[in-house]
Amino acid sequence: MKMLFGGRSAVGLKVAVFALATCIGLTAVANAQAVAPPTALAPQPMPVPPSALPAPLNSLNANQDVIGCTAGPDQSGEAGTGTVNFNGSITTGYVSDPPPVFFWVNMATNQVDEVGPNTSETAPRTNTEFVLVVWDTNSGNWGEATFNFTAADTTPPQIWLLGDPTVFVTCGTPYFEAGYGVFDNADGSNVPVTVTGSVDTNTVGVYTLTYTATDAHNNSASVSRTVDVVYAWSQFAQPVDPLGNSVFHLGSTIPLKFTLTGPCAKLPNINAKLYLAKMTNSIAGTEIVATASGNADNGNLFRFSNGTYMFNLSTKGMSTGTWQLRVDMGDGSIHAGTISLTN
Repeated sequence: MKMLFGGRSAVGLKVAVFALATCIGLTAVANAQAVAPPTALAPQPMPVPPSALPAPLNSLNANQDVIGCTAGPDQSGEAGTGTVNFNGSITTGYVSDPPPVFFWVNMATNQVDEVGPNTSETAPRTNTEFVLVVWDTNSGNWGEATFNFTAADTTPPQIWLLGDPTVFVTCGTPYFEAGYGVFDNADGSNVPVTVTGSVDTNTVGVYTLTYTATDAHNNSASVSRTVDVVYAWSQFAQPVDPLGNSVFHLGSTIPLKFTLTGPCAKLPNINAKLYLAKMTNSIAGTEIVATASGNADNGNLFRFSNGTYMFNLSTKGMSTGTWQLRVDMGDGSIHAGTISLTN
């Protein structure tokens, strides 16, 4: 027998009817949810296919389409994050014991999303027709009604960086892009991303990469990563111990030396300046400008000769204890060592 549901042939709607419930006890179908991104937005729940319905529901007869019902007015909301409300009722005063059961069929998935006359769920990502099927499990009488949900999308995509927001790369070595993640309430992870900016690892400096995600409704969001290309250096040479074990007499002159290393070791002379900070409980205090001993140095600037940077540090005016020696090479990185001064 060919069955009709409000003008639909059974061939089309019977697929949805087979997805109405998992058992005669009317247990609601569970929802599986995709993995959410690090912050608030969560993907739209995706229904899990239920098991076959009990035999009586499989034999609904078009002649028993006698229960008048309404599924309420059409609705609209934000795709994937808003709420769709299911508010059904019987309009003909039909009474049975037990009462008829309300099934809400998502016609986009041919699955039952909810069971019961009044319930709600997260809005679908796209425009969706929902069919309410009211079924008397004793007599087999039934009825149906529909409403449509219109999905709006005014929410920007969510985009986040993989890896660190600030990356230090040694001059002359490759930069490896860690990538990004993206999710949109309507488009899911299918969102194009453009990356602007570039990194020249042969030139010391700070570079900015900007990642912009734009969804199908032209909502956009951006994040940025800073790539700092820095010098590699040898640490301070003797008589300064790179492990910080050197001890000098207060008032003495300490000859400081270092070289650049790695692929950028042969770059032209750079402006390297020396700053000092007294250490307390392994924490550096306020920095002061270093003072040179003699006339060989200009201010706190290291002089360059035959590939080596040199500075004659005067310890006059300093105090006993541990000091941090920081070389500012203009690359944003911390190049430092420590010494101790004693009487």
